[in-house]
Amino acid sequence: MKDSRVGAMGLVTIVCVLGIKAAALSSLSQHRFLMLMAVPAFSRSGILAAMRTLPYGRPEGGLGSPFFEKRLAAASFWAVAVPFALALACGATGVLVCAGFVLITLFLIAFYRRKLGCVTGDMLGAMIEVSEAFLFLLAAVGG
Repeated sequence: MKDSRVGAMGLVTIVCVLGIKAAALSSLSQHRFLMLMAVPAFSRSGILAAMRTLPYGRPEGGLGSPFFEKRLAAASFWAVAVPFALALACGATGVLVCAGFVLITLFLIAFYRRKLGCVTGDMLGAMIEVSEAFLFLLAAVGG
């Protein structure tokens, strides 16, 4: 994780994720503006749940360690209501995106817990990108 070089597979992954996002965004027909506001907010809100439930993965400390010094209070999650409200304003597509957010967040946290038992800043960044691509795909499929 400290290695700053991308590598061939990293580059392929970046291109694929950007392609998925571009395809999903181009096929959004209804409620495009609301989804453009809700999906990135959802994907960044998901890392709050990971930060609350998983320990920091670098015991020697790293750039992300100040965010893990104190456990997040439940009151820290009040802002997640905003993307939920935006998505639910989109009707059935919004309900699909809200359910997808909960499922992808739970899946990624369980995956990180099973594989490493902790989380780092790189993993949180990957969580943002994966959940955003997944939620844009759900929004495109739903509407």
